[in-house]
Amino acid sequence: MYRSGFCRLFVRPPAPFLALLITLLATQLVGGVLLGIATIRARIFQSWIGWLLIVSSVIAAASFPLEGIASTLVTAGSDLLLMAVLAWSGYHLTKTSEPPVQEALTATQTASA
Repeated sequence: MYRSGFCRLFVRPPAPFLALLITLLATQLVGGVLLGIATIRARIFQSWIGWLLIVSSVIAAASFPLEGIASTLVTAGSDLLLMAVLAWSGYHLTKTSEPPVQEALTATQTASA
């Protein structure tokens, strides 16, 4: 009796929880795709960083209908890809030799005055 109730709890999540999951997944998908497009268009990073952001978001969305170990592996792969892209972006920002935008703007305004 207890075991069947326990299994039933994890077979089908409650409707509010499922709605929250779908909302979060849709937000991650749309946000990741838009951030990837903006990264590609801004040309601050290499374009492959933007493409990997898009791919990571799509892979995360693809993990939703999966169950069991497949869902876990796909989600972990998507998260690892996202973390690698963010780490490389941070590394790129700290290692660039170009001055920050505000300093360059101040230098330009001082030179023109």
